[in-house]
Amino acid sequence: MAINAGGIGFISYSSDGSDDFSFIVLEDIAAGEVLNFTDRGIFYEVDVGIEEFIGPEQIVTWTNNTGAPIPAGTVVDFIDNVGFSVGATSGDPGLGLAQAGDQIIVYQDVSGSPTSFVAMIHMNGDYEASATNTNTSKLPFALTDGIHAISIAPEVDNAAYTGPTTPTDADGWRLRLFDEANWTGDDLSANSSSVTGSSVTVSCFLAGTMIATPGGEVAVETLEIGDKVLTADGRTTPVKWVGRQTVSTRFGPATRNFPVRISAGALGRGTPHRDLTVTADHGMVLGGYVIDAAALVNGSTIDFVPLAELGEAFTVYHIEAPDHDVILANGAPSETFIDYVGRAAFDNYDEYLALYGAERIIPELPQPRISAARHVPAHIAQRLGITAGPDFDIHAPNTQALCG
Repeated sequence: MAINAGGIGFISYSSDGSDDFSFIVLEDIAAGEVLNFTDRGIFYEVDVGIEEFIGPEQIVTWTNNTGAPIPAGTVVDFIDNVGFSVGATSGDPGLGLAQAGDQIIVYQDVSGSPTSFVAMIHMNGDYEASATNTNTSKLPFALTDGIHAISIAPEVDNAAYTGPTTPTDADGWRLRLFDEANWTGDDLSANSSSVTGSSVTVSCFLAGTMIATPGGEVAVETLEIGDKVLTADGRTTPVKWVGRQTVSTRFGPATRNFPVRISAGALGRGTPHRDLTVTADHGMVLGGYVIDAAALVNGSTIDFVPLAELGEAFTVYHIEAPDHDVILANGAPSETFIDYVGRAAFDNYDEYLALYGAERIIPELPQPRISAARHVPAHIAQRLGITAGPDFDIHAPNTQALCG
């Protein structure tokens, strides 16, 4: 069966250095289905009344070779000259995205005059109805801007979706993914760009987490701007903002935003003093390191929360202090907000802008950060029973969709 227009949506691209991109599956894709990704433009051939590709350029072909449907919510990454993280790669080894502007068009039929368009991202400002070179394109008749296609203007070399992650169905996601206002971009090199596919997630505490304050512990969701919280070294620091995000479990987090439960006492010496649940890339401060919770997973006392327990959505919170600091969450040293991800990913971003006018950069803690189990020092891994492997590496390709 064919993939409908808008059956996938782009969530990031880079044209600096490695020409990479990522997309999210919005409708289940049957086994054996094929998608072609090209940086060729489309023009309208008036004489014959058809749309045709402009010139010869790269075509990267993706096939669902898993033997089963790939469910909605699956995130697929493409790495230049490496291939797709899910499914099979064939055709050209990569795209030749021009830094001066280009596009990626997704279609199914192999004709030079395709009709089965699925999605498009145009990085060269507005579409060009009379496009004449391979770095520009008209909007195909089969696609609608804002529903199946998006044009990023002005042109930027790297961009990613940084909008809400709260939609619960495909139509809601299309309205947001194909809205230019929900994208952030820059012209930095690929290695230094702050724009990546991970921009759609945030690292947080789940509701009910108890935060230490001078007056005793309080639930994170009850904290207000100006409240004082205790740091791990006994100081007090004010709350500048509490970011809040509602995460859909059907069209929401990749593995890096999956909640991790740290059982009472799992970190040693009675820490935490009660079960603590945080998102997978939330940093726990342990043994002189800031370690992402997913890197601490041992499959027993520290483990991912089963989907069945999460319901259709869950809400997470993050505390922003004046500095990237260490506070106590259920008695365990844990990081405050660090702007690896822009605040626009939070539901109450408008509140932040109303308070402070613009985002600020927060210098990160001096302790080394660890994001994969294989990098956890041996003495910590042994004490916590951690076995390094791809299942516990939050930066491994996401091959499991969060679908109820």
